[in-house]
Amino acid sequence: MPKRSVHMSIDRMLFRKAFPMVHKILDRNVRELGPTHRRCTHNQANAALVLLACGGDPDALASAEVHLLTDAVSSELKKMLRRSLHA
Repeated sequence: MPKRSVHMSIDRMLFRKAFPMVHKILDRNVRELGPTHRRCTHNQANAALVLLACGGDPDALASAEVHLLTDAVSSELKKMLRRSLHA
């Protein structure tokens, strides 16, 4: 799971600004739940919450979508690496 700083760096590359509120909303319970936090917060309902919290900025919504994709890709890569090490 990428650190918040990674998500913010991606924001700056794609949108020329960071969206800390986006990542705070999507990862708000990561300390308590670990990787399973995604089941609670990584969904379209929270993407809509992000849009509202960021004043309707469409780039904030795009940042949320990129956050979800980045976390999913990161998880899959870790699974693939574990499988290849145990094969």
